[in-house]
Amino acid sequence: MDRRLLQVLLAVLFGGTSVFGQSLDGLSLRDSVGERSVPAAPRIAQQIAIEPAVTLDSIFRAMPEKVAEIEAWNESGRLPYRNGVARPLIDPVRVDIAGTYAAAKDGAVPLGRGVLAPTARGMTWAGNVKVAGAMRLRLHLRDVKLPDGATLWVYGGSDTTPFGKELIDPTGGLWTPSTWGETAHFEVEVPAGATASFAIDEVLELLDDGGTTSRRLEPRANDTPSCLQDVTCVSLTPLPLSDVRRAIAHLEYVSGGSGFVCSGGLINNIKSDGTPYLLTANHCISTQTEASSLQSFFDWSFANCASTTIPPLSSVPKVSGATLMATKDLATGSDVTLLRLTTLPANRYLLGWTTDRNTFPGGTRIYRISHPAPVDFGPLPQEYSTTLVSATGSHCGLDTTNFIFSTNDSGGVYGGSSGSPVLIANGQIVGQLFGACAPAGHDPKAGCDTANLTVDGAFAASYAVVQPYVNPSTTAGCTPSATVVCLNSNRFSVRIDWKTSGGQTGQGQAIKYTDASALFWFFGSDNIEVLLKILNACSLSNTYWVFAAATTDVEYTIYVTDTLRGNTKTYFHAGGTPAPAITDTGAFATCP
Repeated sequence: MDRRLLQVLLAVLFGGTSVFGQSLDGLSLRDSVGERSVPAAPRIAQQIAIEPAVTLDSIFRAMPEKVAEIEAWNESGRLPYRNGVARPLIDPVRVDIAGTYAAAKDGAVPLGRGVLAPTARGMTWAGNVKVAGAMRLRLHLRDVKLPDGATLWVYGGSDTTPFGKELIDPTGGLWTPSTWGETAHFEVEVPAGATASFAIDEVLELLDDGGTTSRRLEPRANDTPSCLQDVTCVSLTPLPLSDVRRAIAHLEYVSGGSGFVCSGGLINNIKSDGTPYLLTANHCISTQTEASSLQSFFDWSFANCASTTIPPLSSVPKVSGATLMATKDLATGSDVTLLRLTTLPANRYLLGWTTDRNTFPGGTRIYRISHPAPVDFGPLPQEYSTTLVSATGSHCGLDTTNFIFSTNDSGGVYGGSSGSPVLIANGQIVGQLFGACAPAGHDPKAGCDTANLTVDGAFAASYAVVQPYVNPSTTAGCTPSATVVCLNSNRFSVRIDWKTSGGQTGQGQAIKYTDASALFWFFGSDNIEVLLKILNACSLSNTYWVFAAATTDVEYTIYVTDTLRGNTKTYFHAGGTPAPAITDTGAFATCP
């Protein structure tokens, strides 16, 4: 047998590939992934009358211009869809839990405009913030310092969401998960004798409807009336609908003081080991700070085809936080982001994928489940849509290699659908939603207009950046570039994002110095800003060490990824002061 033919056949049989591209089937999971047993919240507010540390009026009454700004953003068709606004607290709520102080008390004592009370597992601080008339809230903490073993809870009425240090972003801040109602109760429990400190400095009011909106829409000019298709009403489709529905998430996150919504889908990796990777768009989430604020809501759908009431998000499985694994923007790629969620609820499905563009030639029907957000209606539960691949005609000035273009066939997409995976009939991902473009006289945000082109980033083009995670068995690990350096025999990838005080942003240009070390410059190759090295200390402490030194006061974030295990560590410097040295001797406990 010809040697090259043999290699291809072996790849097909054992590597999950096809002759024309890489491909992988989906994976059904029965059990949850990464979820830990967390004790119930002490709910001290129900035992002790605690006055709100801060009381504000609703944004609708206090700052109607901010509401108008969000409405104008969404009306203009700008993406992603906005659904909330953050307000700084003029007088932040500062909390400093000192172990010796708390241990000396036998009962609840005032602390930081809340109370500190002993609990069976240690000590708990409880406080709350009220926004009169609000339907849903999130709190922001800054300068967060928590000990190991700390548990945090946030709740409104009957809802309670536990979380921990995994939500702390590279700036040392943290957005709590959302709570329902006008009062957000926050509790943090630390072991006896431990210390913790933080300041509650912002509150985000989410401008949703509390779950009472009717789904009977009235799309605007050029839309086909009632084109959206509730996924629970779809009975005839080749798509493995029950599987795909378990993979799709409604995404909410915070960026630049605003709340945003998108869609995303869980994606399988070649090992089929249940790693909770989620695919979405770069124009949705592109930084670790945004990823840390993410809430992913699964199974958000109408109770049945006859239902007209949107169920509350508090009633569905949700995951808080994520790690940014890989991302590429429109200018350099196919508008893609790959995240790794912190946990995964039970009964999920991880979608398969293919890089073979021959599987969907012109005229092929492709499929999508997403959470559209038509203007004036807000995000909706899962909706089903199909489009037909367009191989000819206008392509909106975009690279046809990096994007897939299709025309409406049934249903539609709107703001909120951004980032949702597009699938071929067998349920494999072939892209993720970028947006739409329209011919003269048509509105690109008219999601049901059959004259508009739907534009998806092609997974075949995204594959180079996500391959180290979804198919690490076919790569040596890290792929070097002008901005990515590969260290320790290509196992670790390192990149740096920077931002000046004037708002200029960029990526550090990488210079590999040795197999263990690299240099980065921001503004000129004769001006080195950062020296970084990764040391193999497996024989000493069963870890890899990360050390770095910088000669700059510019803001930057360092991303170090173990491409073998899929773990990423981030190191953030806020800027304005000389950057401190990094000496992380516990960076990666991933030996060998």
